[in-house]
Amino acid sequence: MPAQSNHPGNPVRRLQESISQIHQVRELCQVPSISFGVVHKGKAVLRESVGYRDARQRFKADADTIYVLGSCSKMFTSAAVGILVNERKLKWQDPIRRYLPEFNPVGDPHIGQNADLIDVLRHSTGVTSPEALFFGPRGSILTSEEDIVKLLNIMPTANKEGQRFNRHWEYNNFTYGIIALVVERVTGQRFAEFVRERILRPLGLKRTILARADIADDGNVAVPCASLDDGAFVPLDSELWPCEDHSPLLAATGMRSTINDMLNWCIAVLSAERNEKHSERKAADCPSPPTPRALARHTTNAQDNH
Repeated sequence: MPAQSNHPGNPVRRLQESISQIHQVRELCQVPSISFGVVHKGKAVLRESVGYRDARQRFKADADTIYVLGSCSKMFTSAAVGILVNERKLKWQDPIRRYLPEFNPVGDPHIGQNADLIDVLRHSTGVTSPEALFFGPRGSILTSEEDIVKLLNIMPTANKEGQRFNRHWEYNNFTYGIIALVVERVTGQRFAEFVRERILRPLGLKRTILARADIADDGNVAVPCASLDDGAFVPLDSELWPCEDHSPLLAATGMRSTINDMLNWCIAVLSAERNEKHSERKAADCPSPPTPRALARHTTNAQDNH
């Protein structure tokens, strides 16, 4: 139980007093560094890092250290869909096969016939994740983006209780990833190009990374490593995670960013949500949470103001 704060009326001081607990979390999780921040009332009130971005060379992490975002990449993917919905180029209820006619999981024809963008974004298609068939040694990728849909089509779609489509929540990075292919077919742009042009640049997220070239000469990057039993960290001989050259993986887990950029992203998302609550525009065509649609307008306004 944390000690009682000496500054109960000052949230920033209270947060600063809690940083020692983040050190404990880092040690408990056996990771070399954690970078974190807090947004309060539309402003970033705390930016801190504990530990080393490079444990071997003992280079400290900071708010500009680049980390792999993992599934936080999905926030940008859903926002990309929201932008296109706002522009009437997509609808949340559009079937996936309208844009990817090759999507047809053989285990359940109803998925190919009926699964829409909402089903994919909420992980309710029921298609099993093919991760064991996707990743190879040292982080290598065994399946090209051209073969992602083919791989999904042969994955199981049922459990002992029957077919899972819209009946069972089945987390799947790669059904989420095909949203990137939908965006590409609707816009004629690579997914990375669309995200960079419509989200990152308008919001000034200059250290949110989509391409290998973006970090080629940047030393402030968290080095992947393994933790040994004695607590030592050993750098991993890992290939670079693919970025803009593999759109489905980029959309699901492949983006990189920093705490500074993610705080700005958080502020934009929260601002968009607040603005939509006061908007007169009806959201009847959007049964999903409203933030992506509002964020679409927010990024457009930000771009107009630059």
